[in-house]
Amino acid sequence: MQPHDALVLQDLYHDYDRLRAVDGVSLSVRAGEVVCLVGPSGCGKSTVLRLAAGLEALQSGRVSMRGEVVGDPAKRIGVPPERRHVGLVFQDFALFPHLTVGDNVAFGLSQVPAADRDKRVRDVLRQVEMENYLDAYPHALSGGQQQRVALARALAPEPSVLLLDEPFSGLDERLREQVRDDTLRLLRRNGTAALLVTHDPEEALFMADRIYLMRAGRIVQSGPPQELYYRPADLFVASFFSRVNEIRGVVRDGHVEGPLGRLCAPDRQEGERVVVTFRPEAVSLAPVLGDQADGLNVEVQDTHFLGTGWVVHVLVQDAEGRDVKLSVRLHGRPPKAGERVALRVPSDAILMFPET
Repeated sequence: MQPHDALVLQDLYHDYDRLRAVDGVSLSVRAGEVVCLVGPSGCGKSTVLRLAAGLEALQSGRVSMRGEVVGDPAKRIGVPPERRHVGLVFQDFALFPHLTVGDNVAFGLSQVPAADRDKRVRDVLRQVEMENYLDAYPHALSGGQQQRVALARALAPEPSVLLLDEPFSGLDERLREQVRDDTLRLLRRNGTAALLVTHDPEEALFMADRIYLMRAGRIVQSGPPQELYYRPADLFVASFFSRVNEIRGVVRDGHVEGPLGRLCAPDRQEGERVVVTFRPEAVSLAPVLGDQADGLNVEVQDTHFLGTGWVVHVLVQDAEGRDVKLSVRLHGRPPKAGERVALRVPSDAILMFPET
């Protein structure tokens, strides 16, 4: 544990009856850092956040905040949520419907003198651009406005760490992007340490200084967003953050034969079945000039317009003669269906994993 760690979770385990929801999770959030805990639905990430907040009784492991242990069942330590100095923002915002916006934000400031409390409420509402709604009630606000008020309420007591559980998933796509951008800017400006739980890989890549990726209760890889995207530990990590093309093969004499040629497989065992992967945006297509193709000569199956570019599908055969459809992402004018093109994939864009 470092003195600048706002939150440290060590070897957390948690069972629901016979289901192990959290399986040895350890993570940290440094002061001023935004960390995303991401993974598919049901992987245990929200349970981890509830254990950190003290909303769920800790069964095994340790939770520390600013160097102080706030949860350790082995030592009978269990500081209640209201004394952990955390801010909480949930998907449903959890605003009190009978209180005005100002009273909602002031709810966690009962120990602050009235004059200072009013100033703090106005200051934090100004930061989320909701100062003009001080006397409004939650039912009169849009979803985006309610989310801003929930964020203001969580930040008002100046918590040691802000815990956010899928805070943007209830908003439509355009509003979600705007509120997410505003939230990140606010966190950066205030230097707030934050742990954000999300199932959205794009959101994690956008928001996080560091990412912890969970699967079935365990952390499978952690690090900066670029590290998880470009150097995934396994096929699950690679395919979680974006679609990947997959070609199966077998290692023979330290190589894998396939439509992309003879690929070196120095770290794989002889006879091991592997998956060769690469992202659609790594692929380039060029015209075939006469009978000459600078790359793999393939026929375009179909094209689809996505507004920001095109998806092109081509068909290749793996080493065992099975058809494999590959996806290509292009930003320029695409080739037409039925046209033959030369497909190229840079060697540094190709990843190889054991087949599982």
